[in-house]
Amino acid sequence: MKYRWLAVWACVLLGACQESEKLADLDLTRFTYSERKPVFQVKSPHARGEWKNHSRALADYSFQGMADMVYETGSGDSLEVTLLEFENDIYALGFYRHSGLFQEAFPIIKGDKAEQSLRAGNRIFVFRYNRFRHYERAGLEKYVREFSGEPPGLPPEFLSFPFQNKEPGAVFIQTRFFHGVPVREPLLIQRYHREGIYWNVARSWKAIPDAEWKTWISGLKGNGNAVNALEGGAYFFRTGYSFGLASRLPDGRFLSVWGPFDLKTLKAHYETAREAIYKSRY
Repeated sequence: MKYRWLAVWACVLLGACQESEKLADLDLTRFTYSERKPVFQVKSPHARGEWKNHSRALADYSFQGMADMVYETGSGDSLEVTLLEFENDIYALGFYRHSGLFQEAFPIIKGDKAEQSLRAGNRIFVFRYNRFRHYERAGLEKYVREFSGEPPGLPPEFLSFPFQNKEPGAVFIQTRFFHGVPVREPLLIQRYHREGIYWNVARSWKAIPDAEWKTWISGLKGNGNAVNALEGGAYFFRTGYSFGLASRLPDGRFLSVWGPFDLKTLKAHYETAREAIYKSRY
């Protein structure tokens, strides 16, 4: 009990556990920008302001709530911060990548404001400021890191994919359907490219129950796809102009590889992905 309380106090004093706190439970005045507290802050469990127009898309990615904060950064100058919170990292990444609302690499101009956005963990941060004012990206990243407890970037689960022939930046999230069949667990997808040929590797965010795996296979068959069971528990199927292999790994994670290959080549890519993902810590 003694050590447990010491850990709790260390967490409070050092801010090391704030990534596990929900937005609804946070005191926003704790989070400063350039040592300045927000002069305005508001939280909401629902989309508000301009984000109401995207309520349906937000709901598809398990939106949990949002906050708006304003920091005075100079005479007559301010930094506006909007924070969107999702159920987990993958839902946040999926909305960030697929909604078409964000530009990570460079600021974008919207009227008299410039806008930058960053994603870390299960949160998306949107920064707005006077278009003629320059904010160092490193400063914004520092704010995000202190707020969320982790740096911006892809979740570590993406490190489990085989490295060779990865197409840079070609990562995707499927949260509702996979090959036309409903899924409950988000799927991470990495695209690969070599000599003009593209293929994909997908894995589930977490382990899935065996019953859920069997339901997906049944749905694949029900959509008119040719599906054949192979030795070792994998299934070979045709989808559009591609062929694919899918299986549930011994640890419960779902794996699928598909592309314009014959079965022998497809098996080689599948075994490479299977070994990398099964051996990964994430």
